[in-house]
Amino acid sequence: MYMSDVTADDIKLAMVAVSKRSSATYNLVNMLFMSIFYSAQYSNLIRDNPTAKINAKGGVPKKDIE
Repeated sequence: MYMSDVTADDIKLAMVAVSKRSSATYNLVNMLFMSIFYSAQYSNLIRDNPTAKINAKGGVPKKDIE
């Protein structure tokens, strides 16, 4: 699959599996996707950024330690 063929739905589908992990992992993967696609858009490899409207909140909250 080419980067130009990736849609926001594809990104959301990939993030579903990550959402079961910790919120730190979710945020890290989300940042990685955004960095990749913003760089591709800046380099004129893609016209539209599919991660532009992806929600940055998700993942399982950290448990409190007593």
